[in-house]
Amino acid sequence: SVSKKKTKKIAKNQAIKQIDLAFDDAFPVGGDELGAIDEHSQTTNIAVNTTGTAEVSCDPGERVIAGGWKDTAAPTNASLIVPYEDHRTGNGTGWRASGLALGTARSITVFAYCIEP
Repeated sequence: SVSKKKTKKIAKNQAIKQIDLAFDDAFPVGGDELGAIDEHSQTTNIAVNTTGTAEVSCDPGERVIAGGWKDTAAPTNASLIVPYEDHRTGNGTGWRASGLALGTARSITVFAYCIEP
């Protein structure tokens, strides 16, 4: 016969095994197997009351995994960037962001975080 304590221990061990298997399926690559993540950026000036686009590409052989943009100056009551586009490029090798400069000319910097598959 198996005691209640022994049954709980077996159940716990089986649950841990199942969690480990599920984790391995969800994350098939461990952190030690990933390459370095490179940050690439490009700054674009946008004239007052016009739209502008900044786009940056990964190095050859790299793939973009994330990206974003920032206004290079803090917004004020009289001047800001109104974003209207912020996404991966169509071919998946870079990042693109666009915005409208209101009040004064502004600059945006777009970032792409790239990794070699």
